Amino acid sequence: MPRRRSTVSTDSINIEHHFILFRYILSLLGFSSFMELKNFIQSHILDVTPTFETTNQTPTYYATTLCKKLSDTPLSLYSISITEDDIFRYDSNILNYLKKINQKRQIPINLKYYQYLAILFTEIYFDLLKNKPDEFINSLNNFANSTFTFDRKTMNKLAYFMATGSGKTIIAHINYHQFHHYKLFEPDCILFITPNEGLSKQHHEELINSNHPAILYSESGLTNTDKVLIIEITKFTEVKKGSGLSITPDSFEGRKLIFVDEGHKGQSSEERKWKSYRDQLAENGFVFEYSATFAQILNPSEAPDIFEEYCKSIIFDYSYKYFYYDGYGKDFSIINIQNPREIQADLFTDIMFVGNLLTFYEQLLIFENNKSLAVKYNLEKPLWIFVGSTVTASSQKEFSDILTVVILLSKFVSEPNWALNLIEIILNAKTGLRNPFGEDIFENSFLLLPAIYHSTNREEFYHNLLKTVFNGPGPLRLFEIKNAEGEIALKTGDNSYFALINIGNVAEFKKLLTKSNFTIESDIISPSLFDSIKSKSSTINILIGSKKFIEGWDTWRVSSIGLLYVGKSQGPQIIQLFGRGVRLLGENNSLKRSNNPQIKPLETLKIYGIKSDYLVKFLEAIKKEEIELEPISVPIKPQHEDKWNDLKIIKLETPKFYHDEFIDISKNSSVSVTLNLLPRTTVGISTSTRDTITIETMSNTPEYDDYLLDLSPYINLFNWQRIYTELLSYKLEHNYWNINFTIDSLKNILSKGAKSSSDNNFCYKLYVLPEVKNLTTYSDIIRLEDIAILLLKKYISALYKIQVKEYESKNATVKNLTDINPLSIFESTLNAYIQTVYVKKETNLLSYLNRIHNIVNDTNVLLTNSPYDPTLPRIIFHESLFLPLLLYTRDLTHIEYMNPTGLNEGERDFLLKLIDYLKNPSIDLSNYEIYVLRNYPRSGIGFLIQTSEKFYPDFIIWIKPKSSIYPQAIVFADPKSGYFLSEEKINLALSIKDIEKTINSQGYHITLESFIIIVDNSSSPIPDKNLINLNQINLIFEKVIPKLNKIDSQP
Repeated sequence: MPRRRSTVSTDSINIEHHFILFRYILSLLGFSSFMELKNFIQSHILDVTPTFETTNQTPTYYATTLCKKLSDTPLSLYSISITEDDIFRYDSNILNYLKKINQKRQIPINLKYYQYLAILFTEIYFDLLKNKPDEFINSLNNFANSTFTFDRKTMNKLAYFMATGSGKTIIAHINYHQFHHYKLFEPDCILFITPNEGLSKQHHEELINSNHPAILYSESGLTNTDKVLIIEITKFTEVKKGSGLSITPDSFEGRKLIFVDEGHKGQSSEERKWKSYRDQLAENGFVFEYSATFAQILNPSEAPDIFEEYCKSIIFDYSYKYFYYDGYGKDFSIINIQNPREIQADLFTDIMFVGNLLTFYEQLLIFENNKSLAVKYNLEKPLWIFVGSTVTASSQKEFSDILTVVILLSKFVSEPNWALNLIEIILNAKTGLRNPFGEDIFENSFLLLPAIYHSTNREEFYHNLLKTVFNGPGPLRLFEIKNAEGEIALKTGDNSYFALINIGNVAEFKKLLTKSNFTIESDIISPSLFDSIKSKSSTINILIGSKKFIEGWDTWRVSSIGLLYVGKSQGPQIIQLFGRGVRLLGENNSLKRSNNPQIKPLETLKIYGIKSDYLVKFLEAIKKEEIELEPISVPIKPQHEDKWNDLKIIKLETPKFYHDEFIDISKNSSVSVTLNLLPRTTVGISTSTRDTITIETMSNTPEYDDYLLDLSPYINLFNWQRIYTELLSYKLEHNYWNINFTIDSLKNILSKGAKSSSDNNFCYKLYVLPEVKNLTTYSDIIRLEDIAILLLKKYISALYKIQVKEYESKNATVKNLTDINPLSIFESTLNAYIQTVYVKKETNLLSYLNRIHNIVNDTNVLLTNSPYDPTLPRIIFHESLFLPLLLYTRDLTHIEYMNPTGLNEGERDFLLKLIDYLKNPSIDLSNYEIYVLRNYPRSGIGFLIQTSEKFYPDFIIWIKPKSSIYPQAIVFADPKSGYFLSEEKINLALSIKDIEKTINSQGYHITLESFIIIVDNSSSPIPDKNLINLNQINLIFEKVIPKLNKIDSQP
């Protein structure tokens, strides 16, 4: 069959939309985009800060969170589905991989949520490719819908689009174990290909730390092929010449496992050659590739084959925009000039240079004035770097950009009037250079300097700047560092060195300097200054050099960048440079911004360009990363605060559970679990929920009895010491401190497997393929033993959650709403709570941005009910405890992201129906007060259910008498599509009564109710179970008010 060409439009392409494999696996987990998945995890993980860090964060924590979504998601429309049992199995594998790479580490690796997801997506891919390849490929092609075509031959590569600093190395190390676990084939050799020797050395060190057998090609040649061989792509050649280390791709025989780190340079001829080498090596093998720069090379019109290849192989996208949205790395500020050609080019360069210098000066002052905060947030002394690609003059260009910087530095220290005149217009924002909003580019750009400048005389300001940045006044002097290669140091007078030039060809550059009347002196004493830049004792404030710094330079100091020459097709280098610049160690090594206003300039990378076209090219590359977002702060107004102390909440805390409750697994026989290890495929489309399919349809139907496996006949074949050790580790990893089991009690559980669908007395139902029961080799027994471990882990987890749930119900207490601060989910400032919306900074959206700003800045407009406003949709109603309630509907607005997330359409429709009902109620409410609170996960009230950690109904409704606090009803309402129903959430209407009984035994008069509101026509209501539709809002009040009246009438 002829190869099908992709049918991708090149107009305004959003490459993320074409990552078919990535989007397919997202869909299997119940998500339509990574942003949706990210927001879901952010809003559902317990004990988590806005930066996603948790106090008890283990990989399984993320798995459990994902299972909440699976339990609410219909079976996939594309034939294959992922079950909670699958997630449980994958998670167990991931824990084992993590143990392996941590075995020799003094400080163990803890996976970030996105690292866990990247590994999980790979697990799903390999499991399907290994065990159901035909169904997997057919399902993928159905999902792709003719955009691309997948076949077995093209399923030999996985690519990871991940930001610089996001931990691609850890992903690679675990990918190694994943490949060997699923055994697609036995590789004849394993190669790790890097762009340069510096990165090869870094990877070698990291692989050894992760307990991988690894060796550098430069040290070994082709020996030790049983180890991971680390080699630079530059070592490959088409024809071997001489006795050097160059090598042809065909020197490596057999089937190869290949890892490629940052294989894209952005220069088309070189890239095509390198890609050819990689393709030769990958033939009949498997490739893992990692890059932060895919957005720069993927263009369907310029390179359709490359575009298709990576759109089909990118399995995970955590590109810089997601890295940035999650708070990782520094913030950034790029000078965006609307009218650069309205002033002379030389004046533009002067303004950019001095503006950059002033920005850096302010960063140094803030660092010196906040040393204790700098220590707390792991901030190092700022460093100003100039980076470009030109290191010598060409026939068309007499001076290189580096020479231009040297001339400007010399001019600044020797011509104070010139310097002060530029300082004056920059700090007063009167440069004549404007941004797209018509403002001077330096308007509101500085935190301290304008006030300092206007409170001191000009000469004193200038002198202090020289002392801080240049280590003192004096004429510029240049020294060649003889004990280092490619280093020229700069100082003023007899002061210590303040700057360093690091270039490849010192001799040629010295000619340029001499031609420009600079004298180069010799320093035969100092060692390399570049090697000590990271030292706290370094006096170097400015580093000037070529783009060699882009790849593999390891420093946290960079705070300001002056762009030198930026050539064509250098998008990948720009993004690598940018990624190096925004690196941030952060508080407790979190890699995150603190958002502390005192040190914000130190956590912000400032980017300038000495020529306007350099900035244009830089901005073009950054635009492809889709990270230019305008954050808009929407003030959130608390309502009815005088009533908060009267409104009661239930507290379901378990701080003493570990001490009060001892769980003996042998004395708890009421628990039963189902583990389904059958390949998950469906015929056609189902609208049933996963709970219905996996429990009712399978577990209780005799036709599935052939797949049931009772493990009791195999108990004596197992290595019980191994099983016991694994489960002890599982207990510790999940903080199940107070659960106790022995080998005998574990054996007892395995002896009680269901033998048929009619069994009523069992601990587990286990579904497997018939061939699993055929034990012909020792590995078959090990496989069954692994299944037993998986089953026992699930049993222990289920038992523990049931015990915690019972403890919560028995120990529930009542608090005032003021005790929890219902608005703690919002960012808090001195004067207000803030909800932040993010909109793309694009020229065609300027009027949209202005409309949002106008709404936000006018309280009367902001607090006008406008649920369908195409600019900033919001709901305003009297009963809400805060206003406005923003809606997040990307189809209606240009809002990309919202923190915390806004209401969805189902929640909007419920509130609008509730508002309408309260205007014309079916029952007399005149004596009652009604209040409504959006119940955010993490900050609100959640209920433990067995299939997941916590269920947070979307809204809390209080109904209380106007004249008194009691009796009081607390109603939990959760609007939901009927496709996403789960039995446990519906049953909260029953189990919540156990909590009601507990709290009322303490002397309260509180009624608790839980309602699920179906917001579409996908399922029928069951009013008796408090399962109602949007047209039955009246049932909430018709059920609650009589109860309150009855309590109120009691003596």
